[in-house]
Amino acid sequence: MAAPDPYPPRYKEWDGKGAGIDQEAYPVLRDRLVAQAGVSTGAVEARVNA
Repeated sequence: MAAPDPYPPRYKEWDGKGAGIDQEAYPVLRDRLVAQAGVSTGAVEARVNA
C-alpha cells in the first residue's frame, strides 16, 4: 500500500513553482507541513526543492 501524500491539496499547486510561496511565509508553511506529516524538515525540504 502506498504511503499517503503528506501534503494537503492546497499546497500541491506550489509543487515545483517557487513563485507560489511567499518567502517570508515559507518557513511557517514548512513547519506546518512538518507537524502535519510528522516527518523531518530535511524530507520536506527535499520534496519542496525537488
